[in-house]
Amino acid sequence: MRSTIVTIIMMGYSFGTAVAAPMTQLDRTAVRLAGRLPAAVGHAAGAIALWLKFPSQIRFLVTKD
Repeated sequence: MRSTIVTIIMMGYSFGTAVAAPMTQLDRTAVRLAGRLPAAVGHAAGAIALWLKFPSQIRFLVTKD
């Protein structure tokens, strides 16, 4: 399982480089968007997954003094 995850991560780096290189010819804003969008989606998906797994823990931590 670990080797599969590492392989997927490394493929993501390669794919990101291949996609970003032609975008640099277009506009710097497009490159920034291409870098920020997957990160934002990944963080949001992680937060939602944690919220679904541990909803009572989050409420406890928010209300704790």
